[in-house]
Amino acid sequence: MIQYQNDPEPRITVSGSKLLVDSVSIDFENLQGAMNRVYLQPDGSLVVRTNSPDGGYWLVAELDLPPRTQFTTETVTDPTTGQQTEQQIPVPLDLSTVDFKACSLPTDIKVTQVIS
Repeated sequence: MIQYQNDPEPRITVSGSKLLVDSVSIDFENLQGAMNRVYLQPDGSLVVRTNSPDGGYWLVAELDLPPRTQFTTETVTDPTTGQQTEQQIPVPLDLSTVDFKACSLPTDIKVTQVIS
């Protein structure tokens, strides 16, 4: 669940593993198990900092994501070796189930792109 900080008209939403800021999306599927901070730069670009003390111009969101979870499927037999193994399937990230902080955005900067 998003905890909006001083933002009467939020410009930040979520859809599955993606955080949407205006029309620009950031996929956090591969950033699970880490503290992620999203910053807006003066040129309108978004920067994601993962487990980093480095900052940016304007904090947009702070997401402390839990580690990736997996579930085990039934045992399968490899046709070439005959060896039986259990398959691990990753559970897709759903940001709507994660509590995180989203900050208000400056009204004079339009979000344009993501820079990794």
